[in-house]
Amino acid sequence: MSKKSILYITRHGRTMFNVIGRVQGCSDTPLTKKGEEGIRELAVGLVADNLQFKAAFSSDSERTL
Repeated sequence: MSKKSILYITRHGRTMFNVIGRVQGCSDTPLTKKGEEGIRELAVGLVADNLQFKAAFSSDSERTL
């Protein structure tokens, strides 16, 4: 039987452009306070579940790093 892999996909937190309904495209707007809090909550959840990752990938946008 083959091993099963799970792919986790997350999105960057809320940015100011999200709040005002603008498309970001290649603009790199910073996260809002609420966006930063959401990302911290995601990190806490991933640690609590003791997930082991083989790889992680991200764009080079400041909001995703």
